[in-house]
Amino acid sequence: KILEEVITSNIKADAIKKKIYIHTTFDETPKIAEVDKSYASQVFKNLLSNATKFSPPGKSIYVKIEENDGKLLTEIKDEGPGISKSDKDRLFTRFSTLSAKPTAGESSTGLGLSIVKQYTDMLNGKVWCESEEGNGASFFVEFQAKQN
Repeated sequence: KILEEVITSNIKADAIKKKIYIHTTFDETPKIAEVDKSYASQVFKNLLSNATKFSPPGKSIYVKIEENDGKLLTEIKDEGPGISKSDKDRLFTRFSTLSAKPTAGESSTGLGLSIVKQYTDMLNGKVWCESEEGNGASFFVEFQAKQN
């Protein structure tokens, strides 16, 4: 639900302007994580904003949520330039400007991913990235699922 709200209220308009298509894969049964809604929203907003910023027009972003072993795993995958090996080491560091540049002149402060890391840690979650330069990036966020 948090993820759907972020896409609808914060990301969709920017994606439409760039002709970027957002594909979502969510189970029919809503997944609930043990997290503060405002912090989790900011995590997803930053990751989706980056995926939109760094994707060329006409590409796609894929968003998927799975539940495994009491954890909710969210993947946000883009078709942007990917992340170089040297940039991966600095990915979640404050004010680090990476070699990849936004594709439509959008601004980048170098704070978004450091905030993602800080908030994910505060929520006892994990965040990581898998990427090959030239081949897009997948950001993963894992939170504890709420027990029924």
